[in-house]
Amino acid sequence: MLPLLLVLVVSSIIFLPPVNGALPPINTGSFIATSIHIQTGESYNGFQVNPDWTLLTGTGWRSYRAAVTFNPPFLVTPKVSLALSGQDVAPGTNNRLFLKAEKITVNGFDIVYTTWADTRVHSIWATWTAIGG
Repeated sequence: MLPLLLVLVVSSIIFLPPVNGALPPINTGSFIATSIHIQTGESYNGFQVNPDWTLLTGTGWRSYRAAVTFNPPFLVTPKVSLALSGQDVAPGTNNRLFLKAEKITVNGFDIVYTTWADTRVHSIWATWTAIGG
Protein backbone atom coordinates (compact mmCIF):
# COMPACT_ATOMS: atom_id res chain seq x y z
CA MET A 1 0.00 0.00 0.00
CA LEU A 2 2.74 2.51 0.93
CA PRO A 3 4.73 2.09 -2.35
CA LEU A 4 1.55 2.71 -4.38
CA LEU A 5 0.75 5.77 -2.25
CA LEU A 6 4.26 7.15 -2.78
CA VAL A 7 3.94 6.66 -6.55
CA LEU A 8 0.62 8.51 -6.53
CA VAL A 9 2.04 11.39 -4.49
CA VAL A 10 5.15 11.69 -6.68
CA SER A 11 3.00 11.49 -9.82
CA SER A 12 0.72 14.19 -8.45
CA ILE A 13 3.66 16.47 -7.73
CA ILE A 14 5.01 16.03 -11.25
CA PHE A 15 1.68 16.93 -12.89
CA LEU A 16 0.53 19.71 -10.54
CA PRO A 17 0.52 23.08 -12.26
CA PRO A 18 2.79 25.75 -10.75
CA VAL A 19 1.17 28.57 -8.81
CA ASN A 20 2.98 31.90 -9.18
CA GLY A 21 5.98 30.00 -10.54
CA ALA A 22 6.23 27.49 -7.62
CA LEU A 23 4.79 24.04 -7.03
CA PRO A 24 2.18 23.82 -4.26
CA PRO A 25 3.49 22.40 -0.95
CA ILE A 26 2.82 18.71 -0.23
CA ASN A 27 2.65 17.47 3.37
CA THR A 28 4.21 14.00 3.20
CA GLY A 29 4.33 13.74 7.00
CA SER A 30 0.62 13.00 7.21
CA PHE A 31 0.89 9.58 5.57
CA ILE A 32 4.46 8.69 6.60
CA ALA A 33 3.79 9.37 10.30
CA THR A 34 0.99 6.81 10.34
CA SER A 35 3.24 4.12 8.82
CA ILE A 36 6.72 4.54 10.31
CA HIS A 37 7.56 5.17 13.95
CA ILE A 38 11.02 6.17 15.18
CA GLN A 39 12.21 6.37 18.77
CA THR A 40 15.68 7.25 20.02
CA GLY A 41 17.34 7.37 23.39
CA GLU A 42 20.51 7.07 25.40
CA SER A 43 21.31 4.44 28.00
CA TYR A 44 23.90 4.92 30.74
CA ASN A 45 25.10 1.97 32.78
CA GLY A 46 28.05 1.51 35.12
CA PHE A 47 29.26 0.63 38.58
CA GLN A 48 27.90 3.87 40.11
CA VAL A 49 24.27 3.23 39.10
CA ASN A 50 24.14 -0.56 38.76
CA PRO A 51 25.07 -2.48 41.94
CA ASP A 52 25.28 -5.71 39.90
CA TRP A 53 27.74 -4.25 37.33
CA THR A 54 29.96 -7.09 36.07
CA LEU A 55 32.41 -5.39 33.71
CA LEU A 56 34.78 -3.76 36.20
CA THR A 57 36.18 -6.89 37.86
CA GLY A 58 37.35 -10.30 36.74
CA THR A 59 38.82 -11.52 33.48
CA GLY A 60 37.55 -13.44 30.47
CA TRP A 61 34.16 -12.96 28.82
CA ARG A 62 31.78 -10.81 30.91
CA SER A 63 28.44 -9.28 29.95
CA TYR A 64 25.95 -6.89 31.46
CA ARG A 65 22.30 -6.68 30.32
CA ALA A 66 20.18 -3.51 30.64
CA ALA A 67 16.49 -3.20 29.69
CA VAL A 68 15.17 -0.35 27.52
CA THR A 69 11.42 0.34 27.35
CA PHE A 70 9.70 1.97 24.37
CA ASN A 71 7.21 4.73 25.13
CA PRO A 72 4.78 4.24 23.50
CA PRO A 73 5.13 0.61 22.41
CA PHE A 74 5.48 -0.10 18.69
CA LEU A 75 2.70 -1.83 16.74
CA VAL A 76 5.17 -4.32 15.22
CA THR A 77 8.66 -5.34 16.36
CA PRO A 78 11.09 -2.60 15.28
CA LYS A 79 14.67 -2.81 14.05
CA VAL A 80 17.12 -1.46 16.65
CA SER A 81 20.50 0.13 15.99
CA LEU A 82 23.05 0.84 18.75
CA ALA A 83 26.03 3.18 18.89
CA LEU A 84 28.65 3.65 21.56
CA SER A 85 28.49 7.30 22.66
CA GLY A 86 30.83 7.21 25.66
CA GLN A 87 32.89 4.98 27.89
CA ASP A 88 35.03 5.03 30.99
CA VAL A 89 37.62 2.25 30.86
CA ALA A 90 40.39 1.56 33.39
CA PRO A 91 43.89 2.48 32.18
CA GLY A 92 46.61 -0.09 31.60
CA THR A 93 44.50 -2.62 29.66
CA ASN A 94 43.18 -2.87 26.13
CA ASN A 95 39.77 -1.34 25.48
CA ARG A 96 37.48 -4.20 24.42
CA LEU A 97 33.74 -3.61 24.16
CA PHE A 98 30.87 -5.07 22.17
CA LEU A 99 27.24 -3.81 22.13
CA LYS A 100 24.27 -5.86 21.00
CA ALA A 101 20.48 -5.44 21.03
CA GLU A 102 18.69 -8.63 22.15
CA LYS A 103 15.15 -9.70 23.06
CA ILE A 104 13.62 -6.99 20.84
CA THR A 105 9.82 -6.75 21.19
CA VAL A 106 7.17 -4.08 20.61
CA ASN A 107 7.67 -3.03 24.25
CA GLY A 108 11.46 -2.72 24.37
CA PHE A 109 14.77 -4.55 24.16
CA ASP A 110 17.91 -5.39 26.11
CA ILE A 111 21.27 -3.75 25.50
CA VAL A 112 24.00 -6.32 26.14
CA TYR A 113 27.46 -4.91 26.88
CA THR A 114 30.26 -7.47 26.58
CA THR A 115 33.98 -7.28 27.29
CA TRP A 116 36.73 -9.89 27.53
CA ALA A 117 40.30 -10.59 28.66
CA ASP A 118 41.53 -8.12 31.29
CA THR A 119 39.51 -5.05 30.18
CA ARG A 120 37.83 -3.20 33.07
CA VAL A 121 34.87 -0.99 32.17
CA HIS A 122 33.65 1.58 34.71
CA SER A 123 30.69 2.83 32.67
CA ILE A 124 29.18 2.99 29.19
CA TRP A 125 26.86 5.35 27.33
CA ALA A 126 25.02 3.94 24.34
CA THR A 127 22.57 5.65 21.99
CA TRP A 128 19.85 3.68 20.28
CA THR A 129 17.40 4.15 17.43
CA ALA A 130 14.33 1.96 16.91
CA ILE A 131 12.43 2.07 13.61
CA GLY A 132 9.21 0.18 13.04
CA GLY A 133 5.47 0.40 12.53
